[in-house]
Amino acid sequence: MKKTYISWDKTGALLHEVMRQIQSDSLKDTACPWRPDYVVGVVRGGCFPAGMYSHYAGVPMYTLKVQLAHGAGENTEDDVEHNAWMEEDVKKGKNILILEDINDSGSTFNWIFNDWGLHDEEGFNVRTACLIENSASEFDCDYVGMTINKIDDPQWIVFPWEEWWNQH
Repeated sequence: MKKTYISWDKTGALLHEVMRQIQSDSLKDTACPWRPDYVVGVVRGGCFPAGMYSHYAGVPMYTLKVQLAHGAGENTEDDVEHNAWMEEDVKKGKNILILEDINDSGSTFNWIFNDWGLHDEEGFNVRTACLIENSASEFDCDYVGMTINKIDDPQWIVFPWEEWWNQH
């Protein structure tokens, strides 16, 4: 499978697109514009764009460990970090932005939504964003920097914080 390297400049451009969509979305409801109380970076790849967003938007950042590399839904205790207080914040009405580098299959976002009981909620206050979304994903993020189709163009996306020693 070919590797597609994403530069820091491209990362910034993708994050700016996500932020533009969030701003545009919040302007649709001027009576109650949506702005995250905090951003959650999914460990590992989501931490970099979440940190960048946090600095730019001036909102706190937290992390959530959900690593599903073992297979769909097969996790050990070390693979998932249960942050029950985040689930409580959802119930309290906090606006939460969950940010990932790539929404490849949708399994990470689906796992979080199942764990937090969000799939059955209407009008909840959790929104999702990713720098790159695979159109074949089983989960659609609210805000997307760029969409690719890995069925038509199989590729492994390499962000600048991954294999940084190989990038020029």
